[in-house]
Amino acid sequence: MKPEENVKVIYHYTNLDALIGGILNKEKGKEVCLRATHCQYLNDPSEITSGLNAFEDYFTAVNRLDFDRIMKSSFILSFSESVDSLPMWSMYGKNGKGLKLGFDVNSLKEKIWKCFYEKDLKSLREVLDKSNSKYKIPMILQTPLMIKNDAYSYEKELRMYFLLSLHDKKYKISNGLIVPYIEEFFSKEILKEIWIGPNQDIELSKKSLKMLLDEFGFEHVEIKESKVPYRAD
Repeated sequence: MKPEENVKVIYHYTNLDALIGGILNKEKGKEVCLRATHCQYLNDPSEITSGLNAFEDYFTAVNRLDFDRIMKSSFILSFSESVDSLPMWSMYGKNGKGLKLGFDVNSLKEKIWKCFYEKDLKSLREVLDKSNSKYKIPMILQTPLMIKNDAYSYEKELRMYFLLSLHDKKYKISNGLIVPYIEEFFSKEILKEIWIGPNQDIELSKKSLKMLLDEFGFEHVEIKESKVPYRAD
């Protein structure tokens, strides 16, 4: 499922270290670098398993083997339709001290898909049942990678999928784990906004962020600030 027509910008919540440590790049055509995480290392521990269980009756033994091969080489880059979300700032925006990057959805629409949550499974089944046989198997194989627990529905998540065969795999440490990821590059034109988190010194942050954007050739990016009332340690 694609983003709604009225959605013009989608967001990627992140932190300051990530922004200056690699997201912004001066190389022509690769000015924005985002990390896609291996699908088995996402924040929802029930990821994939819940999707497989919900659609077990669609999987033959052959399809299951095909899916296992896909899963081993699939990396996911996450965005959100949540415009200024306290839980998102808390979870992914460094407890309100991070940033939120706003991307032009039209530039990504052909590659991006909305996640389904458990409450949406009935409608997802209807889509699968009505799908053309030519596309049904690919859809079934992708479906478990699109389903999340209802507890994460506030994320309003959208995803881009990448296969390892087209990228070099790298590793990072996250929450005590060695996590595989790949880097995906975009042109700077797709970055439209950067929001300053609600738990920052807004005025000082604006000044230094503006300096950074100008130096890296991102003068077109609009700096905004969160309106969420939030104070945390």
